[in-house]
Amino acid sequence: MDVVTIDREPKTTRLPLLGLAAVVALGIAAMVVWMLVREDGRAESTTPTPPASVELASVEQLQALAESHQTPVFWAGERPGMRYELSQTPSGRIYIRYLPRGVEAGDPQARYLTVGTYPVEDAIAATRRSGETKGAVVRELEGGAVAVYNESSPTSVFVAFRGIARQVEVFDPSPEVARGLVDSGRIIPILGKAGAPKTGAPVAATESQLREVAASLDHPLYWLGPKRGFTYELTRLTDAEIYIRYLPEGIAIADERPEYESVGTYAAEDGLAAAKTAGGDGAVSFGIPNGGTAYYSKSSPTNVHFAFPETKYQVEVFHPVAAKAQGLVRSGKVVPVR
Repeated sequence: MDVVTIDREPKTTRLPLLGLAAVVALGIAAMVVWMLVREDGRAESTTPTPPASVELASVEQLQALAESHQTPVFWAGERPGMRYELSQTPSGRIYIRYLPRGVEAGDPQARYLTVGTYPVEDAIAATRRSGETKGAVVRELEGGAVAVYNESSPTSVFVAFRGIARQVEVFDPSPEVARGLVDSGRIIPILGKAGAPKTGAPVAATESQLREVAASLDHPLYWLGPKRGFTYELTRLTDAEIYIRYLPEGIAIADERPEYESVGTYAAEDGLAAAKTAGGDGAVSFGIPNGGTAYYSKSSPTNVHFAFPETKYQVEVFHPVAAKAQGLVRSGKVVPVR
């Protein structure tokens, strides 16, 4: 069961060259002239960005912000001991800066981790094109994402994700930290209270966030229960198609290798009929706890579908070892998130 992402043909656009360090040094609330890359690769200045609003925000306020946007707003996740400074401009740029205790909002020092989310319809194309400029270093990431930084300003890394009309800039005074956050998949969308944005973008989720997603649905959401040392990768295409994948430590979000345990929950008018159909002609069937029936195809025994009588959903379980996929289903270890 592969992770599904949305792939759209990118258009052309311009890419900001002035990094977050420069923005902060000027004061985020100040008027900022952005330098953009033209189609021919030369830089030009544009209309100054209007002043941004700057305030400290709680995690709950950031979740509310994420829910109010149709496209993701990115950050580096929760960090104990840090406060979150939120800045927004009328043009739609959103900045989240991580401030230690004692540092006030609006502090002009370019010393703190900052993640900027910018509306760019053709983010992948723009980011790749910026890699053609002198001194640029391009990094192709898992899941079709692309990151670029310039050797002249290595503290800022730009990254774009497949199917998401946003470009993300990650600034840290340490270039190694900025690149490490991007390369490891720790720059993720903020999950609202209703869970992951329905963009098809895989995100890292906590157990509490998975419970919030489950509570928002009109059918159960299945998983393999909590597992220490694993990242729960949540991919929410729609309320009718949701995946939870278990990634071992060190594996980045959106890793494309089909090697990790995964559970998909799909809405269906007749769950049992849908599971049987998914098994294909000549599917092998077996009973499971609580009166359900499971099906798998002899040609792909690593994917097992199951459902229960009179339910409007089916569940798919993937394990790279067929016997283990079937064993998980037979044992009743695939359960609803509660």
